[in-house]
Amino acid sequence: MQLCNPFTTCQNFFNVVLSEMPYSVNTLKRNYCEDDFNSCARYQVKKVLGHDAVPIDLFPHHHDRADKIIKG
Repeated sequence: MQLCNPFTTCQNFFNVVLSEMPYSVNTLKRNYCEDDFNSCARYQVKKVLGHDAVPIDLFPHHHDRADKIIKG
């Protein structure tokens, strides 16, 4: 199974933002980190602007917000 390269950079998102939602963490990791990380909004922002540009509260499915961040 291939994991997203910046998977380790999203640990604060999983451990802080979703700390009370373990089922959601597992689902998001399975769907985005382990399966289709190219469609992850966090990955898309990091790929274009770098890790520091990824807001901690950006969810993997928040594509509209990711597009706004990328466009500035």
